[in-house]
Amino acid sequence: MTPTLLLHLHRALDKMSELLEKNNGTLQYKGIWFTNTSFLATADPQNVFYLMNTNYAAYPKGSEWRKQFDVFGEALFNSDGEEWKRQRRIFHAFLNHPKFHQSLSRILRQRLEHGLIEVLDHVSKQELVIDLQDLIVRYASDIGWKLATGSDPNFLSIDFPENKFNEAMNDVLEAAFYRAILPDSLWKLQSWLQVGLEKKRSHAWKYFDRVLAEQISIQRQKASEAVAMDGDHEDNFNFLNCYLTGHKVTGPTPKDSLIRDNVIHMLFATDDTYSTSLGWFFYLLSQNPKFVPKIREEIERNLTMKKAGEFQVPASFDELNKLPYLQAALCETLRLYPPNPFEFRTATQRDTLPSGHRVNPQSVIIIAIHAMGKMTRLWGEDCHEFKPERWITKEGKLKQNDGLPRNYPIIGMTPTLLLNFHRAHEKVAEVLNRSNGTFHYKGIWFTNSSFLATCHPDNVRHITTTNSLTYLKGSEWLKQFDIFGESLFNSDGEAWKRHRKAFHAFVNHKKFHQSVAKLILNRIEQGLVKVFEHVSKQGLEVNLQDLFKRHAFDIACKLATGYDSQLLSLEFPENRFHNAMSDAWEAAFYRYILPDAIWKLQSWLRIGKEKKRRKAWKALDDLLAEFISIQRGEIERNKAMKSSQEDDDENFNFLKCYLTGHEVTGPTPSDSLIRDNLIHFMLATDDTNSTVLTWLFYHLSKNPDVEIKIREELKKNLSFKQVGENLQLPSCLIDDLNQLVYLHAALCEALRLSPPVPFEFRAATQDDVLPSGHRVRQGTRLLMGIHAMGRMPWLWGEDCHEFKPERWITDEGKIKREVPSKSLAFLAGPRICVGKNLAFFIMKATTATILHNYNVHVIEGQNVTPKHSVIFHMQHGLKVKKIPIIKQALPQSLAPELRGLTTRRTTQQREEEKNPEREEKISKLVNLIAKNSDSD
Repeated sequence: MTPTLLLHLHRALDKMSELLEKNNGTLQYKGIWFTNTSFLATADPQNVFYLMNTNYAAYPKGSEWRKQFDVFGEALFNSDGEEWKRQRRIFHAFLNHPKFHQSLSRILRQRLEHGLIEVLDHVSKQELVIDLQDLIVRYASDIGWKLATGSDPNFLSIDFPENKFNEAMNDVLEAAFYRAILPDSLWKLQSWLQVGLEKKRSHAWKYFDRVLAEQISIQRQKASEAVAMDGDHEDNFNFLNCYLTGHKVTGPTPKDSLIRDNVIHMLFATDDTYSTSLGWFFYLLSQNPKFVPKIREEIERNLTMKKAGEFQVPASFDELNKLPYLQAALCETLRLYPPNPFEFRTATQRDTLPSGHRVNPQSVIIIAIHAMGKMTRLWGEDCHEFKPERWITKEGKLKQNDGLPRNYPIIGMTPTLLLNFHRAHEKVAEVLNRSNGTFHYKGIWFTNSSFLATCHPDNVRHITTTNSLTYLKGSEWLKQFDIFGESLFNSDGEAWKRHRKAFHAFVNHKKFHQSVAKLILNRIEQGLVKVFEHVSKQGLEVNLQDLFKRHAFDIACKLATGYDSQLLSLEFPENRFHNAMSDAWEAAFYRYILPDAIWKLQSWLRIGKEKKRRKAWKALDDLLAEFISIQRGEIERNKAMKSSQEDDDENFNFLKCYLTGHEVTGPTPSDSLIRDNLIHFMLATDDTNSTVLTWLFYHLSKNPDVEIKIREELKKNLSFKQVGENLQLPSCLIDDLNQLVYLHAALCEALRLSPPVPFEFRAATQDDVLPSGHRVRQGTRLLMGIHAMGRMPWLWGEDCHEFKPERWITDEGKIKREVPSKSLAFLAGPRICVGKNLAFFIMKATTATILHNYNVHVIEGQNVTPKHSVIFHMQHGLKVKKIPIIKQALPQSLAPELRGLTTRRTTQQREEEKNPEREEKISKLVNLIAKNSDSD
């Protein structure tokens, strides 16, 4: 890849950011063969955390680092292992010593008043043009030298003396950069010939040696004098003095070469970090002047100032912690322009990063700090903009982390879960987006509440399709959903195959297809339309979610048991099934996220969700026993009456197949298994349709332009029959509904944003590695974030939160077939839903009827949030009012004829005026009315 590097050397950092963005945050760079210039670059937060925290011991700086920065010798900057720990303790002790803070305040105030302010005052009065970066470098160097060596170089003064130390450091860092990207043979040849950057580097090294030897000599002489014997005196408290006097901070005095190395390191760390950050900070403010007044206002509001000549400076530096907006602006500067754009590590052993990239011993890894701040997947589409607000919380405080849950000892990430429980679905999506689609959630220790969450299509395909036999529902699933017994919903292996075969045979049987369309149209006409008409005429407010639940259950109950429940009727009878299942789903949700001990205690005490669950189980048992008893009695009566084949076709249902030992289901099983699979059948039909329809109409209320397009498509492609004075019902043949491409796309979009089942669970039966590189141990619980998957910008684009059916339509106007692992509402692989086509048929017929005949007005301002449940129900339902009937309007050109035909007449007059020509005209007008309907 060397040509790419050379062509973009003038913009190497930007090019690295672009490449990492396109490669999900990690890229293997291949250099020239046999030159050791290859490396793995990463800006993936999970990789970075792994390299610098989880497994940091396996990734030291190594020989490649020391080859670049050998000028720092044995300093903390270059050390690893025990030597690094020892030197870090010294720096930590020095920076946290009370005398250091006293010295820092004194030196900072002195350099502000007698350095920075004096120079700025001079520049202002003389109206000079200056290099702000050079000014800040000199200011930072004065502070760094005083803290490190006790000397005052006075670089920042009106006469601007030569800053040889900074010039030498620039030469060293530039040579180190080229050593990192060039083959060793090139820079070694330059070093041997003493040409180019290597020549400058050699001169810089000699300068450091000479200057630091002078400083050590000066400070040693002072230490020998009586005035300087008190190493704790604040005027003499500096890093070099501590070393030379054997201060308790540094311990016994080491050799001069190590002192030299660590003093250079401290000068470099103090100088470059501050000066680089402040230089870019003022540049960004110049490009974004709107933020300057906010910072000034915060300073005036929170700091006490005192006079320093004609200027004002902070009276106390202790008040600087009251400036969250200024700190946020500095954090934003560090994100966009970090002082060190790269950090290097070397692998000591074979390993696999969380991203899935394999690492060999001696592999060089570049942590791309600059690129990390430019990742849209981490910071959003505005990642290149300077926005301090991204670091501020809603309470006006500074954010303390990157949005990922913090893993605490013992309690794991439970605090994040509890703090975001009211918005659990959104939080999961945010975490997965920041984690490239896969994240390991750590629960409370020893409670088995940890799991691996993923919404990455490659992982999902691996779990559900490629390696599905390794990822079963398992004991954890059964523990949550034991209420479903031995049904298809809970089964694995051979039992699952047997149950699925029965379901597949039923929904594909010719009698099912003969009865299902008739049943759906009947329930639309006798249930849905009648209730809508009543609500419309009475001007009532209704819960659309409850209405759709009743409608879907009537269809599901009839298909499953043959029983006509008529829950969707004007009386709105008690919905025992949904009430019970709602409690059962909610308990299952809590069983997954809570430690076993908590819900088991609740179950034993019969309190909370577990009490409701127990009552729900009994209610379902009673209800299903009643259905089985009714169907058994009907079968016996039909046998006695020897009913016709036509009646048999009319009553083709799943329960009847079971009880009669039909070829679809095979020999009649136990009533408990019948009960289990009936619940599964009704829920699969009921919850999918009612949930999606509810969210669809919510999305349509927010996107009226989509609703208009659906209505136009209905008029163009669907045949309707007249029912009553104003209503028309679709003549719903399946082929006709398949012509509704835009409606199908709208339903797909509702399924993407609001899937009926937001999560799917699996358990690993053996050790494995996911395509993302995440290791899975036997027994690991996996959560597939179906809801989160629809909100990943790197899957669906930056408009992923918008409701746009067009994303499902090809340029040719056909439905775009996305891979199931990218849109998991109906699952994927062997377990893909067998009733998917039935679900779309029900939803299309229902939506077409409502939108063609009614205007549904969703009440503004209601709290529409998902329920804490396994099913994506709305917590408070979806309230609608004013459902006016859409009257059929004629084209304006036919209005006069219409008025003539609709004049009120007596019966005798109408009889007298009858004639073939008039009847033909009326017939044509009626057809036109049917084809030209508009809203009031």
